[in-house]
Amino acid sequence: MSQGDSSAAPALFLTGLSVRNVMAVRAIELRFDPKGGLVVIGGENAQGKSSFLRGLEMAVEGAAGMPAKALRSGAEKGHARAELSDRNGTLRYIAERVVTPNGGTALRVTDADGNRTASPQALMTGFLSAIGFDPLEFARMAQEDPKRAAETLRKLAGLDFSDLEATYNEATEARKLAKRDHDTAERQLAGLPKPVANTPLPDVEVSVADLTAALEAAQAEERRREAITEAALECVADATEAEEAWRRAQREVEEAQARLKKAREVLDVATEARGLAQAQAAEVAALPPVDVDGIRRQLAASDETNRLIRERRAYLAKRDEAAALAKRIEAEQRRIEDAREAKRKRIAEAQYPIEGLGFDELGNVTLNGLPFESASDAERVRTSIAIGMALNPTLRCIVIRRGANDLDKHAIESLRALAKDREFLVLAERVGDGEEVSVVIEAGEVIDDRRGKGALADG
Repeated sequence: MSQGDSSAAPALFLTGLSVRNVMAVRAIELRFDPKGGLVVIGGENAQGKSSFLRGLEMAVEGAAGMPAKALRSGAEKGHARAELSDRNGTLRYIAERVVTPNGGTALRVTDADGNRTASPQALMTGFLSAIGFDPLEFARMAQEDPKRAAETLRKLAGLDFSDLEATYNEATEARKLAKRDHDTAERQLAGLPKPVANTPLPDVEVSVADLTAALEAAQAEERRREAITEAALECVADATEAEEAWRRAQREVEEAQARLKKAREVLDVATEARGLAQAQAAEVAALPPVDVDGIRRQLAASDETNRLIRERRAYLAKRDEAAALAKRIEAEQRRIEDAREAKRKRIAEAQYPIEGLGFDELGNVTLNGLPFESASDAERVRTSIAIGMALNPTLRCIVIRRGANDLDKHAIESLRALAKDREFLVLAERVGDGEEVSVVIEAGEVIDDRRGKGALADG
């Protein structure tokens, strides 16, 4: 993200800051180049460095930038005045915060023509981002709360993973449930007896009721046939006896004419019955044999057959269930991989405020492919400053107070180049008056403004 990347609002530059009778400051007024640069405010402790920078926060941040006791001891009134100009140095706004001994405070914002703004604090607040005047907050955040740091960077890069995270979480939960059900099905399958190999079985269970009915019908048919056969035998015996009687009657015809006649009648009837009985016996003999014993054997074996059929049905059903669950696990895994790939693609295509910045697959911030917290102090500071700049596209000024003392010479020079390249004013507070210091403050006043001298000419 270069200096040309900004929001729709015109960029504003701090070109002047005047602080009088605020905390440890007596009277300090500095002018700044609208093209930006690094200005290191140096001096010993309790000399007014922090108070001067606090004055800028009072003029712009509002209540959040007000110290508990803003007015310098013994003073009747204090003020912090910030001049905001455009890129060409043309004045656009003057923001002035006034404080009184009783703790009263008021903010007044006027435009270049001297017209007062109806809602001064709302105007100033609109110029700031969430990080505001503490850009190193991102570096601390990355160490103390990596998730929050990653969220800040995602918003800055315009990355929204909510849909992918919803898909990822949904698929992960679905896969978890499918895996649980699959494991249960596998355990249940292992506990079921496997179908006996090479044993042909019907697809449905044998009906015991049908076999019982068939047995009863076969037994009834067997009894019917036995009765017919017995009756036929009796008829045959009767006919034979009648025939013998007829022969005796013939021999005794002279003696028993009347009995002969009666016997003849009986013979005729018996002969007719014998014919019928023989025909029925022949018809019964032609019928297939009744396998009563076979049906008894089937009935005895039906329980075992049905048990095997039930076992095979249960095994196959559980096997199919386990296979379906395995496919479901594969499908959910594919959804997870698709969400991961889409997330990787978005991360790769996003625009970041500094080269090498990005995310890993878990959403943690990385720098040059490594975890952000493993980067050097200079790299983390430079990255944090670049993010602070990207988050402050309107008011192109950031302040470094905490942590500036930890910056080595290399980090200072890297920060100076970054500020110049992106046309940002970076105000850094540092204890001491080493060669990297731009302005030295002592007893609430400037005692040495080194800008324009030697190596600090561009700051």
